[in-house]
Amino acid sequence: MKQQPRIVDLPSRTLLGIKMTTSLAKNDTPALWQSFLSRRKQITGVLSSDLYSAAEYPADLLASP
Repeated sequence: MKQQPRIVDLPSRTLLGIKMTTSLAKNDTPALWQSFLSRRKQITGVLSSDLYSAAEYPADLLASP
């Protein structure tokens, strides 16, 4: 069964993370996750074990030259 996207309103929450600038060609995402997960025990007041990933791409990412 194919999952359908849906929009869900959730209570507000505070997110904590690390940031890097990279490229699709370089693909440093696994190293970023490894860096974050190795420091996970330093985080206090954790209310959930959920992990999220977010990416922001430039507006012209798919523009033709």
